Amino acid sequence: MSQVYTFHETVRGHLHVMKEIPCEDYSESFSDGNGRYYIAIVADGHGSKACFRSNYGSEIATKVTLECLQKFAETTLISEEIEDRFYRDIFSNLRYRQMTIKQLTDTIIAEWHDRVLADYNNNPPEPEEMGESVAEYEDGKNVAHIYGTTLIAALQLPKCLLLLHQGDGRCDVFYTDGSIEQPIPWDSRCEGTTTTSLCDEDVSESFRSCVINLTENELLSFSVCFICMVYHTYLYTMYA
Repeated sequence: MSQVYTFHETVRGHLHVMKEIPCEDYSESFSDGNGRYYIAIVADGHGSKACFRSNYGSEIATKVTLECLQKFAETTLISEEIEDRFYRDIFSNLRYRQMTIKQLTDTIIAEWHDRVLADYNNNPPEPEEMGESVAEYEDGKNVAHIYGTTLIAALQLPKCLLLLHQGDGRCDVFYTDGSIEQPIPWDSRCEGTTTTSLCDEDVSESFRSCVINLTENELLSFSVCFICMVYHTYLYTMYA
């Protein structure tokens, strides 16, 4: 493996262009510049009229997650001793792995809720914006639902690939032996146009994750892609 390229692209779908609907999706990717860690994130805002600010919800989710993963990576890689201890515990200690990931996802959830509430308070929706849902959201009720979005995120450290997922969409992992897998457990509630979301009341418990030991599974590349009626958002980290 000589070089890593991390990039992303979000494209407005054809039907959204035809109907003059804004793109509800958002994506980010990041390389620290020193070859230590790489991040890829995609969020798909809900297309429902009731979630009329999901385009902002997905952007906020992506930016919050990027900040949290950067902080997590920098803390983990602050010294060789801390990094080695992290790998040892994350691979061998189930309780440590569960607590570490839950602390990370709970931080993402809390930050997302704080920022969508701030956006709502700074820019209260007009009745025309709420449409038929005005009664559901009046007096600040169900604020998070207005910004509803899914989220898939990947953080690659030197010896570990950490994957996070809430909602539908798929994350594919490619290995040097030619095998491909979708290692994040699937949520059976995501069927047809129904999906779980960051705005769900049980989001803290329903966030799924996966940790891959890269010393045992040599990674060729990973891609995070959300697929809906129009294939419109793709994230990749590719190796040269």
